[in-house]
Amino acid sequence: MTKQINIWAFILSICFVFLFFMMPGTESIFGLHPLYLLFFITVLTFILSLIGFLGIQNWKSAIRSIVSVVLTLGLAAILIFIIFVGSL
Repeated sequence: MTKQINIWAFILSICFVFLFFMMPGTESIFGLHPLYLLFFITVLTFILSLIGFLGIQNWKSAIRSIVSVVLTLGLAAILIFIIFVGSL
């Protein structure tokens, strides 16, 4: 189970980074700005990435876990800057 969480957290973190770059021209969804939604989903993916550390079985899964944590932390930091400070 934790191995699957490790893999899905990695896939989701890559998808959300691509989604971040495709998002600048989108309008609000359900009354919320899309960056807020992406931020909350990124935080959930970060938690999944931390849980994925339990599923480390070899060096490949360790690299996958580290990359997913770094990607989600980086994306969350950029989103926090954009949301609270302003625009890039």
